[in-house]
This record gives sequence, structure tokens and C-alpha cells, in this order.
Amino acid sequence: MKLDIEIKNIIQKALYGLAKSTKGSKKLFSSIGSDLTASTVMRIARSKTSPDGVKWKPSKKIGIIGNHKKMVSKPALTLIGDGALKDTITYYVNNTGVVIGTNRPYGKIHQRGGMAGRGGKTKIIALPYLGVSQADKSVIAKHLEQHILEENAKNVR
Repeated sequence: MKLDIEIKNIIQKALYGLAKSTKGSKKLFSSIGSDLTASTVMRIARSKTSPDGVKWKPSKKIGIIGNHKKMVSKPALTLIGDGALKDTITYYVNNTGVVIGTNRPYGKIHQRGGMAGRGGKTKIIALPYLGVSQADKSVIAKHLEQHILEENAKNVR
């Protein structure tokens, strides 16, 4: 088991090094970024799970009962709201990789959880939406494989 894991890590590092050392790495990282962004948006909009497959706890909607704001047990649209977080998931490519994220200041608190609101009195549960799922890993491997094949074809000519 340990040997298998070490071999996989060595192969992954070698593939990453090969992909990084070739001229078209930004194209590779852009393709990966595009697919991971789409996967993240789908996770927020449809599956409501973390990248490791854990179902998110349902949100509770804030309602007004009498003269007081109160948490009511009516389910809300978890991480959707007005769609601003979902609609701002994007990626950035540089020479060494790709970063997936959002420019929304509240994105971090939803990812990690913690205290928020005026005076930090509202507890926000962690709803991890950023990350790489098993399906994402397969997509990344396919992009790497395709990239390496294309680069090898160029070098053979």
C-alpha cells in the first residue's frame, strides 16, 4: 500500500514537471482552470457537496416573526442567495499552475466557516466549495495526458 502511494506520487510529480517544463503549460492550466471552475459552479448550484463528496448541512432562512428577525427552519438555498458567489467563481493562470476562487469577501468564511456579522456574533458553518474532487482529478489527468501527447507529437516532427 505504501509503495503504491509513493509510486503514484512520483508519477504525479513527474507528469507535473513534464507539463510545467513544456511551452504550452499556460494552455494546459487554462483548460484545467476552465473545467475546475465549471465543476465548482455545479457543486454550488446542484450537488451541494464539498469536493470530497460530503453533503452540506442545509441552511436556515432568516425570517421576520413579529418585530424580530429569527432563524426559521424553512430551508434556504445553500450558498446560492442572489447567485453572486456562484457567478464569481473564476480561475487565474500563471506559469506554475492555476488558482480557482472568488473575489467575494465572504467566500472565505463560507469555505472555512467561523464567526461573522456585526460583532462576529453569527456562526457560519463551513461549506467547502473550492477544492478538487475525485472526478476533477480524473479530468486533470486527462488534460495532462493530452498535453503530453501533443507536446511529444511536436517534438517528433
